[in-house]
Amino acid sequence: MSLTSSQDILLSQPRILSDEERAVFLKEAVDLFTRKRQGHLIHRCYLTPKALYYGGLFSSRPESYMKAGELCVIPRAANSISEISRHPFGVIGIENGPGMRSAMIDKSIPFFSRLAGLHTWVGRDSSLASIDIMDDVMGSALPNIRIIPDVSDFNKAAFPNGLGKGRKVMAEFGMTRGNMEGFPEDGFPYHVMKADMLSHRSRLNEGDIYTYTYDCNQNGKEVEKAYNSQPTTMWGRELLRTMKYELPIKGDFDPDSYDFRNEWVASSYGGFNYMIAQRRMQFEISQVPITIERGEGWGITNSFKMPLDFAQSLADETGYRMKMHLSHDKRIAQPAFIVA
Repeated sequence: MSLTSSQDILLSQPRILSDEERAVFLKEAVDLFTRKRQGHLIHRCYLTPKALYYGGLFSSRPESYMKAGELCVIPRAANSISEISRHPFGVIGIENGPGMRSAMIDKSIPFFSRLAGLHTWVGRDSSLASIDIMDDVMGSALPNIRIIPDVSDFNKAAFPNGLGKGRKVMAEFGMTRGNMEGFPEDGFPYHVMKADMLSHRSRLNEGDIYTYTYDCNQNGKEVEKAYNSQPTTMWGRELLRTMKYELPIKGDFDPDSYDFRNEWVASSYGGFNYMIAQRRMQFEISQVPITIERGEGWGITNSFKMPLDFAQSLADETGYRMKMHLSHDKRIAQPAFIVA
């Protein structure tokens, strides 16, 4: 009796997307391989437990932005934001893209546990794998806090109903804010940052706070060293595996024949994350024929490193007051944007 092939095992797994989401994912994948869009798949990169696991391995490396100072900035920023967010009815914590278990432990819990009067925590994520662990991770760490997992596109969807009264403190950590789509020649997507801040502001009230961490590092060699690793290759391959069993792909499409590569483009303030084919492949996706030559790459995500001085300009242009928090080397920033 022959062993069951890895392909058979793959195809026997239950689908994780609804028909509607799968149709959107299919268009995104076609746009990726036909180069109509690049860097637009971050919301598909954490759909499975394995993807969360590989992302955690990447973030724990000493070269990562987390180890470079994010974990030090978050508690200090939390203490500061706790003071300015005090409210007679307490605080509603809202986190966009909590993601991995390790990220919740290292960042979400140290931040939200320091907010005085916190009575509710809302975790907003498009990944069901992330949603599934929120009650366990956040509920265990914040036992007297109401935990609300929310499957949503947090840049567009309204908040869940029934959050109660109080000051809203909305946070994004890690790669969440820097992952914006675009081609290297397009430059830094300042307009996207501005539009997202205005969108968030429309759902917040006067005195509410929006905060995120970001890596200001403009040293291209350091950025590439931080991202180019075996964990990121496995993370990218997991995205391609998800494509293979969720989407109608026919022919020679082998996720294990791609390697991850980050390329820094100083003029765009960004690292562009490609999956590079290690051999020639021909396949068809949604009846669109694709030929990939060895060495060709497709940009699955982008990792923009916003210059420090952009934050004040964004605050001025979108109706927030800002209080900045920095790591000692000024590489990692966590501004608190207060709705004016």
